[in-house]
Amino acid sequence: GSIPPVAPALDWEELLLALKEYELVLFIYENEEKNTLKKLLRSLSGKPSQTAVLIGPEGGFSDSEAEAVLAAGGRPVSLGSAILRTETAGLAVLAMLKYEWEL
Repeated sequence: GSIPPVAPALDWEELLLALKEYELVLFIYENEEKNTLKKLLRSLSGKPSQTAVLIGPEGGFSDSEAEAVLAAGGRPVSLGSAILRTETAGLAVLAMLKYEWEL
């Protein structure tokens, strides 16, 4: 297995600038109703070289935070009908990525 890198903590503005370095920015967004992570991953033509995953705090992203992530290139997706806790959502996303990309 491979251990995914975890970037150091950044302030909000630094984070938004850093997103430009990633080929795919997955924005796990509790208000997304149309696109699921599964649909998005299966629509891609291949595995991106670098992927960032943004998971919000308990209570979710504010409207202004969501708008900023979208403006920075984030692709909003839901994880389905269940609302996961912040500490479990990351593990769920990693498992889904490993499954879809056969890592």
